Amino acid sequence: MKDFSPSNENAPTLFLNLISYSKISEQSKLTGKIKKEINKNLKISSSEIRNEILKGNMSKVSMMLGYKYFIKGEVIKGDGIGKKLDFPTANIKIHNEDKILPSDGVYAGYAIISDKKFIGMINIGKRPTVEGKERRVEMNIFDYNDILYGKEMKISFIKRIIH
Repeated sequence: MKDFSPSNENAPTLFLNLISYSKISEQSKLTGKIKKEINKNLKISSSEIRNEILKGNMSKVSMMLGYKYFIKGEVIKGDGIGKKLDFPTANIKIHNEDKILPSDGVYAGYAIISDKKFIGMINIGKRPTVEGKERRVEMNIFDYNDILYGKEMKISFIKRIIH
């Protein structure tokens, strides 16, 4: 088993940066100087951030922004296919239509619903396995069974897991 602890001199640099960044970010002590040190090897500009979002590279986007990229919207009724398969999804109507969406794929993420955090999987795309025609954003929220229609939801992206 590989040792990725901060004391191991062979630990991957990016992994160490993620650990350091996460600890600093959680403590809400992220100053410009610290952020610059953590991201010294990243080119950070609004254009570069947009490009990384469009590529679906959400781990890098989080490093560049200093927080998890998110979208907000209202849960709307979908086709009900997920529910029939015992895999219900919350379909999201995004409030800001100009908000950049990551590329199509499946992402690990979490939702904030009524000030509570729930983890799950986010799918962005046309859903070719069910012959979907329009691009959608939907999320399967783990261990959540309440009805969400009409509720506001904030979805934060952690990492793309399927392209």
